[in-house]
Amino acid sequence: YTTTLIETFNSDKKSLGTGTGFFFKDSSNNTFLVTNRHVVEGSIYFSFTCNINNSLEPRSYMFETSFFFHSSNQECDLTILHLRQKSNINPNLNIIAFDKKNIPTKHQKEEISCVEQVFFIGYPNSLIDDKNFLPIARKGTLATLLNNDFSGKPIFLIDASIFPGSSGSPVFVLNEGTFINAKSGETHCGTRLFFLGILTSVKIRNEINNIETISIPTKNFFFTQTTTFLNLGEVIKAEKLLDLIEVFKKTTLKQHVIL
Repeated sequence: YTTTLIETFNSDKKSLGTGTGFFFKDSSNNTFLVTNRHVVEGSIYFSFTCNINNSLEPRSYMFETSFFFHSSNQECDLTILHLRQKSNINPNLNIIAFDKKNIPTKHQKEEISCVEQVFFIGYPNSLIDDKNFLPIARKGTLATLLNNDFSGKPIFLIDASIFPGSSGSPVFVLNEGTFINAKSGETHCGTRLFFLGILTSVKIRNEINNIETISIPTKNFFFTQTTTFLNLGEVIKAEKLLDLIEVFKKTTLKQHVIL
């Protein structure tokens, strides 16, 4: 219940596409719905769902996309929606959120192998377990070092098959049982969970054999026969989400929606 399927609509409420959102809490216990900026841009409305305790039927919400808060930096493909919950109206909303404690420090990143297995959760091609209203968990491996900014940008790469609808998926390391400290080489017993970042774009090879980076599509579209996915995804580092939340908290207009 950390993620939710986001669907966007035009002014006539005709579906435009889908993406993935997830929940995050800041140090002041404010809850945010997080996704990629490109998921909601160009739309008028969006919908998402929240699970209800002791119920198989989730609660659906629809709001105007203008409630989302974007970074002023056009290159930052992140957007957040401040959620406020009135406990007397919806006391049983089951929202499980990542928080700052899940984000690895620079020292902890050094202990994660550059080829560590990673997981990401979302709704590829809008696929969802429509009986239990649960997302799809997928996996890949890190392709670059976490402490490095790939090509000078606050991103890293993962080696994984990524499909439309995966935009906004949280990417994390989950080790259960044992894991290896990449810095010391020691094997540790226990569980390790780190929220690393947000999936945003993929690498493709175009028809003239050049490598391009494109935002993960929000719906299926056609490629030419000579266009191929490279199974490399770009992930925005989780620290950029913290930066965006701090900017939001300093704004005079703190828009929010009430669940």
